Formats: sequence, structure tokens, C-alpha cells
Amino acid sequence: MIKSLRIPIINAGNGIDEHPTQAMSDLYTIFKWRPHLVYKSIDDSEKITIGIIGVPSRMRTVRSLLKLFCKFPYFIKKLLSFTMTNQLIRTIYLMKASLNNLLNLI
Repeated sequence: MIKSLRIPIINAGNGIDEHPTQAMSDLYTIFKWRPHLVYKSIDDSEKITIGIIGVPSRMRTVRSLLKLFCKFPYFIKKLLSFTMTNQLIRTIYLMKASLNNLLNLI
């Protein structure tokens, strides 16, 4: 099909394996709110900490985002991974914290 078309094709996912368009959307959001992260020469104090909540081996969106982060490792200070345990869910509920507030606590 690629040989017969004259337009670019974006893979929206291949079932249970990957979801590259979601990863691109996530990266776009990061660059939209932190445009200085596009440049490779970033001071360490400007790098960001990213928290992943879930189980990457079971979540194609997370796997795709992690693959994309491998292409842009220069803007990441720390990459944290959390599994949604009952204790973490209860803590989030009790604190009434948004995801941003939770990540700021770390």
C-alpha cells in the first residue's frame, strides 16, 4: 500500500503491541508546555521528571511512549514507574491529589 500512495501514513497502532500516535500526542503535549525541552542543550535544572503509572508490559500506550523517550533522552532527569496498587489508589483518593500534585511530591 505504501508504494501506491503519495501521502505519508501514520501508524495508529497495531492491536496489543504499540500505540505510536498516543506517544506522539504525549510528546507533543510535553513540548507544548515546555518548549525549551526541544533543544538538546538543556541545563540539568531544566530537565523534567516523568512518572509512569501502570504496568508497561500490559499497556501499549506506555510501551510506545517509553520507546519514544529513547529518541529524546536528553530532557529527562528521572523516569519513575508506579504500579497502581490499592495502597497508592487509596493514598491518591485520601489526598485528593491530581497526577501533577502527586508527581510534585516525589
